[in-house]
Amino acid sequence: MKKFDTKVTLATIKNDINKSDSAIREAVANAIDAKSKNIYLYLYEEEATAGLMKVKYFSLDIADDGEGIPSGEEDFEKVFCQYKVSTKKEKSNYGRRGKGRYTYLTLVTDSDNVSIYTRSKEEIFKINFECKDNKNITIIHNKYSDKIKTPLSSPYTTLIQFKDLDSDKFNINKKNEDEYIYDIKNEIITYFADRIASESVNIYVNDVLLKISDFLEEGIISKEIKIEEHEDEIVFKVDFYIWNEKVKLKADRQKHILFLDAQSMLKGIAPSGKHKLAFGGTLRNHSVIVKSKYFNERDFIEESSDHTHILGDHVLKDLRQRIAIQLQYILLEIYKKNIDTISKEYLHFLNLSQDKITHSVYQSLLLPFIEKFGNKKITDDVKSIIAKLVDTLASESPDSFIRNMETILNLSKEESRKVQYIQENYGVIKAITEKEKLIKRIDFLNTFDKLVNGNERGLVKERTQLQQVIDKNLWLISEDFEDVTLSDIYSDQALKTILEQDGMYQYDSDKLYEISLEQNIKKIPDIYIPIKKENIIYIVEIKKPTVSISQKIINDVMIKYVKTLDSINKQYDKSNERKIYGIAISDTKTGSVISMGDIDTEGIKVIAKSWSELIEETRKRYMAKIDDLDKKVKNSHWENLEDFILSHGGRI
Repeated sequence: MKKFDTKVTLATIKNDINKSDSAIREAVANAIDAKSKNIYLYLYEEEATAGLMKVKYFSLDIADDGEGIPSGEEDFEKVFCQYKVSTKKEKSNYGRRGKGRYTYLTLVTDSDNVSIYTRSKEEIFKINFECKDNKNITIIHNKYSDKIKTPLSSPYTTLIQFKDLDSDKFNINKKNEDEYIYDIKNEIITYFADRIASESVNIYVNDVLLKISDFLEEGIISKEIKIEEHEDEIVFKVDFYIWNEKVKLKADRQKHILFLDAQSMLKGIAPSGKHKLAFGGTLRNHSVIVKSKYFNERDFIEESSDHTHILGDHVLKDLRQRIAIQLQYILLEIYKKNIDTISKEYLHFLNLSQDKITHSVYQSLLLPFIEKFGNKKITDDVKSIIAKLVDTLASESPDSFIRNMETILNLSKEESRKVQYIQENYGVIKAITEKEKLIKRIDFLNTFDKLVNGNERGLVKERTQLQQVIDKNLWLISEDFEDVTLSDIYSDQALKTILEQDGMYQYDSDKLYEISLEQNIKKIPDIYIPIKKENIIYIVEIKKPTVSISQKIINDVMIKYVKTLDSINKQYDKSNERKIYGIAISDTKTGSVISMGDIDTEGIKVIAKSWSELIEETRKRYMAKIDDLDKKVKNSHWENLEDFILSHGGRI
């Protein structure tokens, strides 16, 4: 066993290592510098006995198949034991500060809990750190012949074991395996994005190969930027990485540009100049990898770790400005894509057709909700509630829509400003609400069409199914019934009962008795619809699908209902007379069926209609209204909506 005394104390290490320095990152970086092709990280839980207690803790093994650590005493001391002295020089991509290996001591609760194993010429050497009383650190280097206990099964050259991890060094909420692994992956994937993406090295965490695509909002976006310098043209290959919501970067990695030379050696780090993309309460971090031979003879990494002196280079100043412009465009496009996806999702819960105008308007109506909840994992029930809430706010109180949202979501002035644009466009919310109703009705028409004209129409029951649908949706029959509700009509009731309750005809009980002797008012029409303002009574006779409307059915409606009510009419003066309109409906009509009466000259009329006719007439009527509403929206101040959403929604 050989001991190497150092002049470094544990206190020196803890004071000298920045908060952003990571032992895991240093271990992986050293493995890459050692020309490793495969790097393995494995987190596992262990148990130890402390007196009568069993204590559980987490450990981490990091191994690689690189060149290893020199085993000769002189070389080992020169390469491994000196503090802030590095032998890596130009061959290194990440190191050269000479203190990375000492960072290992900060990852565990006790410096004795770090062990390093390295293979050299069929021999295994073990390296430990000894730090008695927190004074000078002694490095112990000796041959090792026992079996190494590790969950790793892949062949390796160097293995670092961290026992009893210090949880404060991790960005975790709970001390469980998933939280640790999640944080380890984030640390590696973002710092070594260029290496992983280029597939020059494979990194595994608990036997799972890290893939850059699993952490990106979309694929790597590559651009070529050219900068004129005197009479030369400098070419920079720029790769943009926009991380998805899985990646929660630490403070020093939240926005950055890495500068690499033509051999992919890291030569500098600088801020990107853009804030993180904010969407749905979630921040999208980004990284930018720049590669160019411009950095072959330049090196901005010195002893300091902030690399801010890179900003003095005038070529890079121009480059960073162009990168910022490209990054802004990329972030806005991603914001647009996300807000588009979320608004479509909410429109789905509203069961609305996703035409361009409806979609665009709802993008703005939903903007506050999308920013608050858009990227959180909320259930379908909650999404449905949000959709119904927006629908209710817009339809029931469109003039107070913005104020109500400010109250419900507790919006700040800045957040409210994003949707004030809606308020400034008088009538738009009302127009889109009306359009929403029409679209829903067209969707209903399509479903109803299948009910009465589909293959199973013969199974539809006239009174218990079909009539109940019609009672609640009288707009299917005529535009005159748009505002008629179930409480305004009489369904499946005798004429005697209707005449007793309806205020259209004024008579006492004796008069009603006389009428009942003269007319058979015990007859039961399917639907009786009094339109008082027009002085018209509609009698709707519904026949089961598969029953064709014949001339006999038209005659029956005329005699049983229309002429009965017309006879009652004649007992009043002309000013109180009502017109009587009968409509007989089924899925088909016989070829010889004709209408009877004339509503203008005789005051009575009975017509036959097929469901197909009614459905098509109603559909055309609503499509014309929708077209008119679209024109009103387009002719309002509703301009540049997409630009408004992006400029007021995305914080770049």
